Amino acid sequence: MLVPITVVTGFLGSGKTTVINNVIKQVDNSDEKISIIVNEFGEVGVDHDLLQTSSEKIIQLNNGCVCCNLREDLVSCLREIMKHPSAQVLEAIVIETTGVADPLPIIRAIQTSPYLRPIVRLDSVISVVDVVNVMKNSEEVPEVRQQLAYADRFILTKSEQLETAKKQELLDHLSKVNPLADVRYFSKDKSFLTSDFFNLELFDAVKEIEGLVSEGHINNHTNFCSCHSCNEHGQNEFESVVLTTPNYIPENKLVRWLDEVVLYFEGALYRYKGLIRIEDRELMGALQGVVTHYELNLTSQLAEDSLTKLVFIGKSLDKKYLEDSFKKVTN
Repeated sequence: MLVPITVVTGFLGSGKTTVINNVIKQVDNSDEKISIIVNEFGEVGVDHDLLQTSSEKIIQLNNGCVCCNLREDLVSCLREIMKHPSAQVLEAIVIETTGVADPLPIIRAIQTSPYLRPIVRLDSVISVVDVVNVMKNSEEVPEVRQQLAYADRFILTKSEQLETAKKQELLDHLSKVNPLADVRYFSKDKSFLTSDFFNLELFDAVKEIEGLVSEGHINNHTNFCSCHSCNEHGQNEFESVVLTTPNYIPENKLVRWLDEVVLYFEGALYRYKGLIRIEDRELMGALQGVVTHYELNLTSQLAEDSLTKLVFIGKSLDKKYLEDSFKKVTN
């Protein structure tokens, strides 16, 4: 059985450690059941000292957002955790990123490492959002937008400090950046539901899908690195593009189009998901992608009951290109 990994991201001061502490305090024997990896920036970190659990269950990585080194260290770290005898009772792994990190290197390491795929799975990426400062921070700090764009769930902190009108403005902003993520609220005075944190199965899920079957096409352009630390495109405008059609799409044309799309955007495309009517298939296809890596699987949902709907999230996406090229595939 694969051990689920929850990646907790969020900007400085958003409340990541507070949320994690709140959750693990509610888990019986959490020291045995949960391992925590804290990715801190610089040689001396303090976040790991604030986590209220036994020190031997917390592993500190001090390479911040140095993407290439982090991937190697994280893979080695996770392999060591899973080799330890205590892994037999391990129920979850939590990775808390540094507040100034792009979460992509962590996602890529878990998702693509041949050493990790047989032993762990990426359960969800949770972005802890400081509702008071996120609008300003997301305009000024590219990493904040990346933390929002890759999220499967937003956990909003300090929401009691916002007026109702401002709260709705914030929700609209978050939805525009990432319409794939759902929202939960956190209060220091209340226990955050563990069922809203662990075993969410959100990363690979496509909305309205009960589950995925093993049959599928997997594509991974492994020789291309598109993380923020390695590439600068000069623009930080994040947006989402939604494509829909009632038509069935030939699978060979669909795969060729997806390959062209990920190469066309050269790292500006961050997350993409959707349900697809595939020609000669009775069941809907589920697309799940991160940058240049995507998987296309069959689902348990009948194609005749749904329409094709795809959502692309990225930086300064060429909407016209997506729409025009999609029309050629579907017509």
